[in-house]
Amino acid sequence: MFGLLGKHPVVVRMAASHYYEGWSMEQVTFPVRVLKFLGIQRLLITNASGGVNPHLKAGDIVVVKDHINLLPEHPLRGPNDERLGPRFPDMLFTYDEALRKAALAAAEKHNIGHIEGVYSALQGPNSKHPPNTACFGPWAPIVPACRRYRKCSLPGT
Repeated sequence: MFGLLGKHPVVVRMAASHYYEGWSMEQVTFPVRVLKFLGIQRLLITNASGGVNPHLKAGDIVVVKDHINLLPEHPLRGPNDERLGPRFPDMLFTYDEALRKAALAAAEKHNIGHIEGVYSALQGPNSKHPPNTACFGPWAPIVPACRRYRKCSLPGT
């Protein structure tokens, strides 16, 4: 959906394609490439998933500060398209510090439970397997998109 948030043009997309549904990484991350060519300047990714921190409660916000990629296929594998960015993008600042601080401050202001955390990416579906859930938590497809937007040199979180 295209629209305005105040004076700022925005694109809102929902219902991600999941790797565990049989989509390739290229297909899972295709929307990020489209958004890059539409000229977006920042990408904000959200999802609903569980976590392994025993202090989390339903409705708490986890602001992702980094990730561990345990997926069997890499979203940047294959021919490199220089129009999208370098072959090996710098992943050091994948999760924008200013956006993370703003999200944490907003949660604090509105008295919403919040923490920063590290997100694990597994092939899935794993959410019903107790050892995987205990170690990594349920999985959702944010890490491939994050890898792709860093390749596109987009700030985001």
